[in-house]
Amino acid sequence: MPRKSPFKHHRFPRDFILCAVRWYLRYPLSYQDVVD
Repeated sequence: MPRKSPFKHHRFPRDFILCAVRWYLRYPLSYQDVVD
């Protein structure tokens, strides 16, 4: 039985989601950092 893809019904491509998550975990930015 094949595993279900966790990205099946998302709006964005898999690579874009993984890149965004990787940046989110790598760079701890707060809203105040973004404003500055």
